[in-house]
Amino acid sequence: MSTVLSLARDFIERLSNPVYGQAVNEDYGMRLAALLRDEEFARQLNEEVAQLDDPSAFTSFGWLWLMGWARSKNLTLPASLLITLFDQSSSVFVRSAILDLAVDAEPVEATNIQDVREFPDRFLATVMAAAVERDGAQGFAPGERRGELERLERLPATTAAEATLVSLLQIAKPKTLSAASVLLRHKWKGEAELNVFFWTLANALDDETRREWLARVSAQGPKNGL
Repeated sequence: MSTVLSLARDFIERLSNPVYGQAVNEDYGMRLAALLRDEEFARQLNEEVAQLDDPSAFTSFGWLWLMGWARSKNLTLPASLLITLFDQSSSVFVRSAILDLAVDAEPVEATNIQDVREFPDRFLATVMAAAVERDGAQGFAPGERRGELERLERLPATTAAEATLVSLLQIAKPKTLSAASVLLRHKWKGEAELNVFFWTLANALDDETRREWLARVSAQGPKNGL
């Protein structure tokens, strides 16, 4: 990491991470703003940010700030880096920021697609496939018990797919909403549970927002009274 990016990283962490306190955040925000008034420093920083490939270079707070900076300057971060950050993060805010940076606002035709791996946007196809493949491999062994307990043990874990779905809905770009529809239609062990999760979210919304969601996202019909 160059001197410019190393210096900027220290400033970015201190202005973005609340653990340092508001006074330090504001102080380093002003310090970095002063540095960025130097056109050569800003140019070098932009060039080096666009070449970042180490997901451990910043904390989640630093990445959030950096992705906001990248959006404001129309910088593109490597897709491989963003995919790794998306996969490693459990924060909806970080995942949503990644999607907002990585995905453009252009719509795609995905009405007949039922496999996330076939989604036209390769970035979204990759993160969705990772979510269902990881979750689908986490089914529970039935053991010796029967009845309701055995049924619950066989339910697949859908945590990663649920988090990905929430981020897609949160950004609400035409492409991410199409991706959310494909994720809900994807045939895998957690399909039914993920659709129940979607309807649980939808039913918690006010009527107007729920109607807007349902007009833009196709999901299986609600079951079990959801």
